[in-house]
Amino acid sequence: QVPEPIDVAAAPRVAVDPLSSVDRGRWRRRAIVAAIMLVAATIGSRGITSEGAVSLQGDMPRYMMNGAFVTDLIKSGEFWTPGQVYRFAERYYAKYPALSLGHHPPFLAVVLAPVYAVFGLSVFWSRLAILGFFGLAVWAMFSMTRRLYDVRVATWATLLLATNPAVTTYGQVVMSEMPMLAFVLLAMEALSRFSQSRMTRHYAWFVAAVAASLYAKQLAIFMLPAYLVFLLMFVGWRRLLKRDVVLLTLFGVLISVPVVALTFFLSPVNVGAVRFMTRTGRGLTLAQPMIRTVVNAHLTIPILIVVLAGIVLSVMRPDRRIVLALVWTVGVLAAVLYLTALVDPARYALMAVPGYFLGAASLAAVARSKPTRWGAAAILGPAVLYQVWLG
Repeated sequence: QVPEPIDVAAAPRVAVDPLSSVDRGRWRRRAIVAAIMLVAATIGSRGITSEGAVSLQGDMPRYMMNGAFVTDLIKSGEFWTPGQVYRFAERYYAKYPALSLGHHPPFLAVVLAPVYAVFGLSVFWSRLAILGFFGLAVWAMFSMTRRLYDVRVATWATLLLATNPAVTTYGQVVMSEMPMLAFVLLAMEALSRFSQSRMTRHYAWFVAAVAASLYAKQLAIFMLPAYLVFLLMFVGWRRLLKRDVVLLTLFGVLISVPVVALTFFLSPVNVGAVRFMTRTGRGLTLAQPMIRTVVNAHLTIPILIVVLAGIVLSVMRPDRRIVLALVWTVGVLAAVLYLTALVDPARYALMAVPGYFLGAASLAAVARSKPTRWGAAAILGPAVLYQVWLG
């Protein structure tokens, strides 16, 4: 039999959405991240065209000089043996005593070297490199928080981070804090992926990011309690005992040994100061002034109230995810108090700032109904604008 022809005109029509809900969600997330990055770039690039716009903190010219040293070392070709490098460094330091490689971590100098080789030594190109790390930190904060909570919480947490005056200050100067913060957040972002996928490659990304953060600034080791809590809460100890995780962890320790050795041999002042603090316990007696200094530099009283409100409401709910924000913040602040005390605590505790804003943005997670969501927005929105005004 010959089948009867189908009447196409009479057939029911099905509406086809050119973009699926998954695609729309992906494009929405990208648009939000791009908008926040634009905000961060606008704030971070203030005065970027002025070669005279340098930090009054004395380390910025030293970091730039370290980048110039690595550039000139590569150009000289005298880097094949330790003896060659040592002799070159001796001659270089005699000519340019601002050199501080060893006392300061090496990562930023290595990053700046190709920038200087191509574009020349300038404040503009140096700050542009730092601005790139600022953007990386913004992306990692959003991605990590989205996986831990959702897009709404991630948006508020990342906006608070990107507009925070303490963070934007280090997005405008050529120092190691912003690269360290970017890699710390990349490590947490990799952990958030690993908690969902259990895939080896995501744990390998975590190990690489942690090692990079230590080479960017040794104080990134203060994040170890937060990493451990995240792994135990969201991955589980059984997965951590698997062969791939154990081997990658040992590999991470191995590749981090050089920066430990470099610190002990070439930064005796810093090592001596830490030894003094740990031996005498003097930092513990300075808790109140240290915490006051950090709060004033990182948060201000209105932002602190928002952070505490988010933490208290999450504890009352209860939402166990708030434990990560608490351990992140308290772990970093306790390490700074014990090891450095009043020696520039706001700077050394910078990596605690994302933990504050996980707590603040959890207001949006606690809010389930439409009216409470609007209430959370009415609190978090002015907090963001207030920080922009402060900056």
